[in-house]
Amino acid sequence: IELPYNIASTRKDHKVMIRETQLLAKLNYYVAPKLDKQAFLVAGVTQWESENLLPGESRQFVDGTYMGKGFLNTQTTKDTLLVSMGVDQDIRTDRKRIKDFAEKTFIGGKKIETIGIEITVRNTKAVGVEIRVEDQYPISSNEAIEVTLIESAGARVEAETGLMHWDVDLKQEESKIIRFVYKVKYP
Repeated sequence: IELPYNIASTRKDHKVMIRETQLLAKLNYYVAPKLDKQAFLVAGVTQWESENLLPGESRQFVDGTYMGKGFLNTQTTKDTLLVSMGVDQDIRTDRKRIKDFAEKTFIGGKKIETIGIEITVRNTKAVGVEIRVEDQYPISSNEAIEVTLIESAGARVEAETGLMHWDVDLKQEESKIIRFVYKVKYP
């Protein structure tokens, strides 16, 4: 600890700052409206290994503004350290089923259901932002049930998990709609 401290000999716990450091980070927003409609600000810190950071509680500031507490997980093998900076109320999302795609048909003893999902992302900030939007379509573990992704709106799709990623650039006061459609065929 670089700073000298005088700690009173009371029975109370005392916290001392070990070190304060400034790290350059790329700020991105992350939203998974299937799980939570709130958008989270995430800082991606590169070249953090040289700081000899320990895992533990941290307090984050952006341009001198206190953003909140978090946990610094330095036990990672990735070259970018991800630090959650909390919820941003200026990014709004909504997720709903599209009624136009809610159709059911019967073919040869099998029922086919088409399901469409619409995600709306809105930036109410005075500046543009980059947002990572994630969602998922179901994956069947039963051979009698087939799930087929029909439309992914340009997402990067992980076929094994059904996870879809969209990187969306939103200008100030801009909204974008993302739609994906899948079919479920079952007995």
